[in-house]
Amino acid sequence: MSATKNILKRYYGNLYAKDSHAVFVSWLLRKKDDPKVQDALEEIWNNTYVTPNSDTLMRLEEVKERLGISSPAAPKNSHRTTARSAGMWMVAACVAALVGLGLFFSSPWTEELDRQGAFAQLEAMDPEAVSATTVIVGERVLSAPTGTIRHTRDGGMVVGDREICAEELRSGTVKILVPKGKRASVDLADGTKVWINSGTKLIYPGKFARREREVYLDGEVYLDVARDEERPFTVNATDTSVKVLGTQFNVRSYGGEAQRSVVLVEGRVEVESLDGVSKEVLQPGQAIISGGGEMIKRDVNVGSYIYWKTGELRLEGETPEEIFDKLGRYYGVEIVGSGDVRAEKLYRGRLLLGDSLEEVLGVIAVGMEFGFRREGDVVTIDAGRLRTK
Repeated sequence: MSATKNILKRYYGNLYAKDSHAVFVSWLLRKKDDPKVQDALEEIWNNTYVTPNSDTLMRLEEVKERLGISSPAAPKNSHRTTARSAGMWMVAACVAALVGLGLFFSSPWTEELDRQGAFAQLEAMDPEAVSATTVIVGERVLSAPTGTIRHTRDGGMVVGDREICAEELRSGTVKILVPKGKRASVDLADGTKVWINSGTKLIYPGKFARREREVYLDGEVYLDVARDEERPFTVNATDTSVKVLGTQFNVRSYGGEAQRSVVLVEGRVEVESLDGVSKEVLQPGQAIISGGGEMIKRDVNVGSYIYWKTGELRLEGETPEEIFDKLGRYYGVEIVGSGDVRAEKLYRGRLLLGDSLEEVLGVIAVGMEFGFRREGDVVTIDAGRLRTK
C-alpha cells in the first residue's frame, strides 16, 4: 500500500488523534489533483455507506462556503455514487469536511500517539504550506512569527501572544511546522530546550507520560535535554530512535534525504535502529551516520553539523556542492548549477550566516570563481563568471 493511500485509509478509519483534523484537511486539499489521492478516495467513497440528513447537508454547505468551494450538489439519497462522477474536488472537500465536523463516522477517536500514527501524521504535514512557524494543538492553528514557543510550569503553552491552557494540552498532541529558511525554538515543560531547523516537522504529546518523554521528528533538531533519571527522553526519527537521560545532541532526519545523522555534543546517547538489530552508544564528538540500512559510528567535527543553530558554518574540507546544499537549506532556497564550480577542490574556513544569502555568496564568490543570480527562491550559479546580481 502506498504511503498516500495508507494516510487516507488510516484517517478515515479513525486511527489518528482528533487533533490531526486541521493538518489532514490542509494536506488533502493541497493533494486534490494527485491521481494517487483520487484513486484512494474513490475506493473509500465507493465502499462507504452513509445517508446524509438535512443537518449534515446544511453543515456541509457552510464548510464549502468557508473553503470557497463551488461544485455540483452532493447526492441527497445515497453515498453510493462514484467519486469521479460527482467531481473529485467535491469528493475531497466533502469527505474532509464531514470528517472534520465529526459527522462522517460515529466511532470514537483514539488519542494514543504511537509510532506508526505519528509518522503518518508527519507525512501529512507540509512546511511549504506555511510562511511562518506554525503550531497545531487540537483544532487550533497558531502562528509563531518569531519562532519562539514556550511551555509553562502549570502545563500550559505560549505561542507568540496566544496562550493555551493546560487542560487543552493534556489530552492531545502538539504539532510544529517550521517553513524553509526559518528556525524555531521550544522550551518544553520538563526543562528541555529544542532548537528546530528549516523545513522540520515535530510531534510530541501535550503532556509527557510518567515513565517516558517521546518526540517524533521529520527534519533536524538540536536538543539540550533536562536530566530525569526516572524518565528517559527519546527522539524517534525515520529509521532510528535516540534515547538519553540528559545531554546535548543534534538529530538530522529529513524524509527526502538518504543520509541521516545523530551527533553528540556532550553527555551520552544510545542510538538504536528501527528494527532493533543495531545499537550504538556515542561519546561527545562522535556521530552515527545512517542510510541504506546501515549505521556507521565515526568521530566528527561537531561544529560542521550544528552550524544552523549557531549561525556559523565551519568548513572542514567540504566540496562546493556540499556548501551550496547547506546554504540552500539554511536560507530556504534552491541553488542550481553548483556542480560546475571547481568540484575537485575542498574548502576550509568559516562563514557567518546572519547576513543575507546574497552577502554570503558574495564573500565566497571570488575565491570559488562563480557568479550568481537570484529569481525568487531559485539561485543559479554561473561557474567562472564573477558577476552577481
